[in-house]
Amino acid sequence: MATSEFHPIEQAAPDTGVAARLLRAIEAILGIAAALVLAVLLFMVLVTVCLRYFFSAGFIGAEDLGIWLHVGLIALGAPLSLYSALAMRLDVFVKILPENLQKVTRIGADVFTVLSALILSFGGSEIMTMLGGVSPTLGVPEWIRFGFLGAGGALILVVLLLQRIAEGKLLPVALSLAVGVALYAGIPHVALDLDWPPSIFLGLIAAIGLLLAAPLPHAFLAAAYVVIAFGSSLPEPAIVSATVTGISKFLLLAIPFFLLAGGLLTASGVANQLVRFAAAMVGHRRAGLAQTTLLTSVLFSGASGSSVANAAFGASTFQPELVKHGYRPAQAAAIIASTSVLDNVIPPSIAFLILATATNLSVGSLLVGGFFAGGLMAICLAVAIHLTVSEQVPLPRANARQRWQSAVQAIPAFGLGIIVVVGIRIGIVTTTEAAALAAFYTLLLGIGARLGIL
Repeated sequence: MATSEFHPIEQAAPDTGVAARLLRAIEAILGIAAALVLAVLLFMVLVTVCLRYFFSAGFIGAEDLGIWLHVGLIALGAPLSLYSALAMRLDVFVKILPENLQKVTRIGADVFTVLSALILSFGGSEIMTMLGGVSPTLGVPEWIRFGFLGAGGALILVVLLLQRIAEGKLLPVALSLAVGVALYAGIPHVALDLDWPPSIFLGLIAAIGLLLAAPLPHAFLAAAYVVIAFGSSLPEPAIVSATVTGISKFLLLAIPFFLLAGGLLTASGVANQLVRFAAAMVGHRRAGLAQTTLLTSVLFSGASGSSVANAAFGASTFQPELVKHGYRPAQAAAIIASTSVLDNVIPPSIAFLILATATNLSVGSLLVGGFFAGGLMAICLAVAIHLTVSEQVPLPRANARQRWQSAVQAIPAFGLGIIVVVGIRIGIVTTTEAAALAAFYTLLLGIGARLGIL
């Protein structure tokens, strides 16, 4: 699946290049702006929780403000994620192609990105000119929310062009830009009368984009625009409007909070307490280090909800150790990748939050079901590891005292999962509020670890 190794920014042109310096400056500004927006979002949700439970009060427009800021956060983050794992590029097929064909697929992937950026930019601008009215709770024009994505589309295009120029790929990026602009300008004037429904062509075009390793959101957004030529009744402004409407859900604010919690859990070193506990429990068994990786992933899943954060932590913590203990690099990577998937099932699961948003299913019921499904998956992985992996140097067996000490030291990390799952299940807080509390709790753990308290 997607990794940050695909056209990484670190491998751009020399530091002396104007494009490279400008790109880093833009990314730094966007990163600071996104961090500030996320901090405001976190503060707002925490204040809302405190006002409701301690003062039986609140402030009007808190939910709408959170939704608007979330749309702005996505607009700021979209350019930053263009070359990261969050772009969700399916580059498995591209990597097996010869180098010359990889260059062609790179141009094709960039065409999808250019087209989606143009759709967001001009589609958002068109909605801004058409939409009137003022938000009744915030007192600001409604078009601003759509303007966020319009600006985000323009920034995506700028980042793409600067990245390719910094890499010295002037001709390929010029070709991608020309094809993308031609498609954007020509699609509305093409009408193909075919017997198949537009949805089939949408799926086929999106699949082509994914096979070319285009970012997943861009592949589907560009496909939704291209199928206008095949009879789709969804014009460009409607595509952008549907996109904004889809992300304008208060429940989705939980996603950046859980990502923040997972990142803080790793950066603070608190996650290492989970590693020590897992090693004390299963490290001495057959394939003990691999089993430790699995159990740590299960525990991490119950704290973060982010498979990306889990995989990043596993890669930095366990990959070197697994290789050192005789695992092949590919085998070590497979163990980490397969165990990090548990975050998508074991509560709190970001994937379940997206599912609940799209289907209006009960978040609490999904989380309870995730316990059983995730537990079954973990057992199956443990059996598979036991049968297929054999270490020459097993980890030493921990005694009862060491196990008890590791369990006590891991209690602060365990508390994160308890806050989230129990809080949501018994209805004390909403899912978004639980995610905000989790992020704040992890921040406190990080501060405590930095001060030597934990």
